[in-house]
Amino acid sequence: MTGAIDEIYHAHELPVFVLDDTSEAVYTWLLSRDTLISSFAYPDPQGDRVNRIILSALHTPDDLDMLAAQLVQYYDHT
Repeated sequence: MTGAIDEIYHAHELPVFVLDDTSEAVYTWLLSRDTLISSFAYPDPQGDRVNRIILSALHTPDDLDMLAAQLVQYYDHT
């Protein structure tokens, strides 16, 4: 799924994709397109943000295609 997007890390044993982008920009951009990802400061409120995409069995192939297209669009314009 991460294909040509170098800014995404995926530990193959988990349905979690971690974005290298530690800003709130990717979270805000995806949220404005009705896509919610996990985004929180770590290890405390002053720490860098951890932006993660977490998949579940409820996500459809169409959901994944839409997410992939949104990520490509975001990273092509940043």
